[in-house]
Amino acid sequence: MDAELIARSQHLYQPIVHLESGKTVGFEALVRGPAEWGLESPLRLFEWAEARGWAEELDIELFSRAIDGAPLHGDLFINVRGTTVVKHWETIVRNISQFTKGRITVEVTEQVDVRDLPMLVEAARRIHEAGARVALDDVGSGYASLEWLMRMEPDVLKVDLVFSQAVVDSPWAREIVRSLTQLSKSVGSALVAEGIETEAMREALQQLGVRWGQGYLFSRPAPAEAFAP
Repeated sequence: MDAELIARSQHLYQPIVHLESGKTVGFEALVRGPAEWGLESPLRLFEWAEARGWAEELDIELFSRAIDGAPLHGDLFINVRGTTVVKHWETIVRNISQFTKGRITVEVTEQVDVRDLPMLVEAARRIHEAGARVALDDVGSGYASLEWLMRMEPDVLKVDLVFSQAVVDSPWAREIVRSLTQLSKSVGSALVAEGIETEAMREALQQLGVRWGQGYLFSRPAPAEAFAP
């Protein structure tokens, strides 16, 4: 793997807030590759790494760096590809053990098709045992299905921004979010809405029972030092 690529990459952090009070409860770590290489976008960065066979190694290295550079307060949410979780859960657990217990949430992204769901479920169990939470990212899009929810039993559901941004005008979006709210309450999972950009979106989501959210309405991603307590 290219050491210079790692050195030139950085993490920004976006607050996750309580929608009613506006209080920050945690941060999501968002990687940015070197802009001068055309890899600032996380999607482009991982496409580049995938083409060279480095994607999972990059994922693991970035997981560690996200922890090292994180704000000193609040929970920390870190995206990890599903295949990385399956193959490298031991490394993830070692990294978790070096952080304050209970502060890390591993967000399993749906962007990669994990064909061996039982192995992912077992990896998630090991992560739980290490004292971290497991989230299912971008619920409603990608490869995840109701089976993923049933088998993984995630602690946190991250509602895909497509639904958050349609909730003001679309009855379908509102009913989908309402159903996810009811589901999360019934099984004891937290529900976080992504991509909130306007006050109208925040109000609509809050009326549907969503308690936590993130998006440009509250803050753009920024370096950790911007969120000093």
